[in-house]
Amino acid sequence: MDDFEQMSLTHERLGSLPVVNWFLQRLRLAEILESYLPADDPRLRLAPASVIALLVRNIIVSHEPLYALAEWASPYEPSLLDLETGDLAALNDDRVGR
Repeated sequence: MDDFEQMSLTHERLGSLPVVNWFLQRLRLAEILESYLPADDPRLRLAPASVIALLVRNIIVSHEPLYALAEWASPYEPSLLDLETGDLAALNDDRVGR
């Protein structure tokens, strides 16, 4: 019974992101964005290329507005969005809009 009490279950959404990510990888979207966008700005928590790639995923999957971007991304595993676990807290319309 002790082993049972120590177990936990997590729920994460996959949706169509694995398929979308496969196509974006084939298009080399991340490489293209990184080569044309400015390097990371220390004032920004997320790299501009990562934010634009996230917005592309959002438009393809569900087309949520900027102010709801964090809510949209929260059920997904952050690695599906090319983000780190702590990056989800940085998704707000002001920060993403910059």
